[in-house]
This record gives sequence, structure tokens and C-alpha cells, in this order.
Amino acid sequence: MANAASRAERLRTLREMHGWTQADLASATGLSQPLLSSIEKLRRDATPDSLRAIATATDTPLSFFEVEPSTVPTDSLHFRKNKTAPIKLTTQVKAFFREAHRVTTTLLDQISRPIAQFPSADARAGEVDADEIEKLAVETRRTLGLESDAPIPNLTRALERAGAAVFRMTLPGVEEGRVVGKGHYGVSYWGGPGERPVIGYFPGSGDRDRFTIAHELGHIVLHTYRTPCDEAETEAHRFAGALLLPRARATDLISATTTLSEYARIKAGFGISIQAIIMRAWHLGLIDDDRKTSLMVQVGARGWRTSEPVEVVHEEPQLVTKALVAVWPDSPYRRAAEPLAIQPQILRSLAPVLPAPGARVRAADGGNVVSLASRR
Repeated sequence: MANAASRAERLRTLREMHGWTQADLASATGLSQPLLSSIEKLRRDATPDSLRAIATATDTPLSFFEVEPSTVPTDSLHFRKNKTAPIKLTTQVKAFFREAHRVTTTLLDQISRPIAQFPSADARAGEVDADEIEKLAVETRRTLGLESDAPIPNLTRALERAGAAVFRMTLPGVEEGRVVGKGHYGVSYWGGPGERPVIGYFPGSGDRDRFTIAHELGHIVLHTYRTPCDEAETEAHRFAGALLLPRARATDLISATTTLSEYARIKAGFGISIQAIIMRAWHLGLIDDDRKTSLMVQVGARGWRTSEPVEVVHEEPQLVTKALVAVWPDSPYRRAAEPLAIQPQILRSLAPVLPAPGARVRAADGGNVVSLASRR
């Protein structure tokens, strides 16, 4: 049974997951704010009656307050986010991800899903140069069982085959678009060899989701052992570009005279946004500063900064849902809530119902990376 300190931590976690203040939780439960504050500060113990009131008001199983808190250190989490992301929202994302990490790794461990050995940058390295990032991207493709220079049909599925947990992040009480609008895209954590890499992302367009997942994988490979550096986000971006559009193929396909229409065709083949391809070409020295600027001006003039042509099909994570159904075949969300110590609605967001076979829209070119129907 959890002690008073653990229950206080679990109460704070529950509140932060919902983005609530103590006054918000008091209003939802009928308990007083001073009481909740005293429990969180360990001045009073949480009584069975107060825990039941909180559990009932929030549809939270009582086991939530007894389970061992997540051991994932929040200062070790990696983010794809803007520097201007609100602190309150970041706190909610951290609390949600730690619980999601606990639940998803517990589920995948129950079905004994093996874990591949992911590469990692040398812990003694300072800044990692461009050649090292390219090399690590190639090694990561090898770990995922992918060809060294071919398009990646489904990055999420490749990660799941390697034993990683990937899930869409849906915060309680927050609209999906608002999270991204406030500067949050994804979050990840890896404890090292033998541990399961975990990646959560806030859904948007298909190409942005793929880039966010690749970016978070870059954090896992590049920053698990190295001391945090100011260039971490830039490095993860470069890794994502290298993973999705290998250098050899980029060199074959892009030159200083490549037009935006040709960039759109590359996007159709590799599932990476036109703007990311332009940056990839610039990083590789295939185009100069003036050409990059010219292309980005054209992108803006066409209204493509927020809505590009060529629709990239969304990748739907499946492994966590399959693990849940394997353990609890019938009514899994309600039946699994107590043993997994998580609210049914949060479990549903982490392990959504899988689409019926054949329900996904296939790409117009016969692959599963893009649909060309929206090209304009």
C-alpha cells in the first residue's frame, strides 16, 4: 500500500494531468482547497473518504493512488516544442507522459514484446557533427530493419516492430489543435539498453506527425547519454531529415534548379514536408542560402507554410492497442482501468480502437506513404 508521500505525489500527478489548480480540483470533487493543499504538502494524510471523492469525481480508479509513481525523471524528457510553450501546459504534458510511459511499458511488458538495441551517440561527445548524425540515422534504419536509402512506408510500424511504444497524446480538457498551437509537438524518453523507447506526439498533418516521431527518435539516439546542449533541437531536426530522406537519395534528387513542383514529388515519395526537404537540401549543401530563401518565399506566397500540397497518410499506432486487447479481450478500457491504475478515457486515448481492416485510405500511387489526391 502506498504511503502518505506517495499518495500526495499521485494526487499532484492527477491534478497536473488535467491541467487543474487545487481550486479546480476542489470544485470538481467538493473537497476544500486547503484540504487538498495540506495533503499535497504532507501536512495531512489523504483519508479513504477523500480519495473516494476524488476517484468518483474524476472517474479515476482507486488503484491510481496506490500504484508506484513513475520513475521517469521529468528533467530527462525530450521535447519537440517551441521555447514559447506555456509552462503550465508543459507541466501538464510532463505529468501525462509519465503516466502514459508507465501504462504503455507495463502493457508491452505483459505481452513480452522484445526490444531492439537502438544506437546512441557517444556520451563523451560534445556537439555531434553532421557526418555523425548521418551515420547514426543509417544505423537507426538498420536497427529498424529498413533499407539504407529507400522511403520509409510507415515509421510508426517500424518502431513498433522494434519494441518501441508510440502513441498519440490527447490531454484531458485540451483540444488537440490547441496543444500544437501553443508550441508542443512531441515528447520522448529512453532509459538506455534493455529499456523500452517511448514516443508520444500531438497529432496534426501526416507529414508533421512523421517528422515529429523522427525528431523524437533523434532525441533518443542523440541525447540519452550526452549532456544536454543548446543545439539539441537542431540536432534532432537534422536527424529527422537524415532518417526520412537519406543523403544519397537527396543528392540524386535535388539540385540548385529543383522546382517546388519537384519538391512536392519528393514529398510524395518520402513522406516529408516540402519545407523540411528544402532545409535538408540546404544542410547538405545542395542549395545555397539565396536558393533556400527564394524557395521559402515561394512557399509563403502560395500559402503552403501551414497547408502544403500532397497529403501524407496518417500513421496510426497499433501496438499498445493490440497489447491491451491481448490481455483484456472484452471491454478492455473499463476492465483494464483498475489493474493499470489509469482512467478509462486516458487509456482509450493511448490505445484507441483500431480501424477495421481496409478502412484506411491507400495512397493513389499504390504505396502507403501519401495520397496524391490533394496535390495542387
